[in-house]
Amino acid sequence: MKIVDRHLMSAIASVTAVMLAIPVAGALARPANMLELDRGAFGLSDIGMTGGSNMGNLLLSEGNTITQITSLPQSYTGYDAVWVSYSPGAALTASEISSLHAFVSAGGKLVLIGDSTANGQDTAAWDASLAAVVGGGIGATVGAAVFVSPVVTDTLTDGLSSGQPNGVRFKGFSTIDPLAGSPDLLFDIGIAGFYDVGAGEALMILDTDWMSNSTSAGVAARFGNAQFAHNISVWLDPPGDPVPEPGSLAVIGFGLLAVAGLRRRQR
Repeated sequence: MKIVDRHLMSAIASVTAVMLAIPVAGALARPANMLELDRGAFGLSDIGMTGGSNMGNLLLSEGNTITQITSLPQSYTGYDAVWVSYSPGAALTASEISSLHAFVSAGGKLVLIGDSTANGQDTAAWDASLAAVVGGGIGATVGAAVFVSPVVTDTLTDGLSSGQPNGVRFKGFSTIDPLAGSPDLLFDIGIAGFYDVGAGEALMILDTDWMSNSTSAGVAARFGNAQFAHNISVWLDPPGDPVPEPGSLAVIGFGLLAVAGLRRRQR
């Protein structure tokens, strides 16, 4: 009986080791509790050519909660992420920049939405204030519509490719300085950049039109835009206990069968 127990424990340990080695990437931990700073007409609940309502509805449909505010709170306790919607004419103040920087540095997640500086000085000032939060900078402006190609492989670019229909379409945007703040640029054109800020992470996107996944002016359905929006939702989910994927469950099953076979051989 002792021999059986020794072999049984060895088998269980082997199965457990294999199980721990199986990645569970893509399994959602839990929805994010978000704050949205929105003091313009381009927020997550706004319906219009920016398609903000598409992004907002997707976040809500995936279980995230969104609390809209027009000024930043004294405390971010209980919030996993802050989404800063494009608000031209209302550039972030020095105290707001400091507050957002402190939030993300402490481990929060932050999304910063800008647009093309060709829209005027108000947009230029807004974009510059976003960049200041992450120690970044603003580059050139591009006016034409373009489908971009991902240049990194991670959660934010999962399922994306080049061109229609699985590429992301941007239109009339500014680009991110590739050096200031050491961003990881997501696409071949620097519209979106990922920043490590202290213990947290920030995503800056200098365009609003990408939030629309519908057809317009003969443009094919933007499946890539919807995928990018979903990827952002996944990225915003805070860490937690992952849900085992089918591969993990299969290994558990094979392990139990092996243990059962071992017990029969020892009888």
